[in-house]
Amino acid sequence: MRRFVVGIVAAAIVVSMGRMVVAQSKTVKAEQGERVTKHILITRFDPARAARGEMLSIDDILEILATPLLGIIPESQDVLRASNVGSPVTLNNVASAPARAYTDAVRRLMGETIDMIVPSERRGLMNRLLGRRAA
Repeated sequence: MRRFVVGIVAAAIVVSMGRMVVAQSKTVKAEQGERVTKHILITRFDPARAARGEMLSIDDILEILATPLLGIIPESQDVLRASNVGSPVTLNNVASAPARAYTDAVRRLMGETIDMIVPSERRGLMNRLLGRRAA
C-alpha cells in the first residue's frame, strides 16, 4: 500500500492494488487533530483477476476501507512502458486508459464532477472465439 498526501487540499489518498489493504498511518495534519479528507485510488485493477478471486473486487475494497472512491486505474502495459522510460504514464501516453483515469482522479480531487469509468472485461471477437486472455 502506498499513500500520497496532498497538503494544499489537505487530503490523504490510499492507493490500493487490489490486495488486502489497511489504512493505519496518519498524515501530519491528522496527527495535529486537523480534519483530513481521505480517498481511495485503486491501481492496476484487472476485472478478470477480480472475477477469478485473485484480487479484491472494487466493492470489497470499498467495504473494507469505508472511504470514498477517487478513481480506478486499470492494469495496463502502458504503465510498465512509461515506467521503463522513466516518464509518468500521464505524459508518456496521454490517450491511454490509465492516463485518462489518473487525470480524471486529479480532476475529482480538485472538486470537478467526473463520471467514474469502471474497467470491465472487454474482449474482442477473436479473443472470445479463441479463448485467449491477457496476462
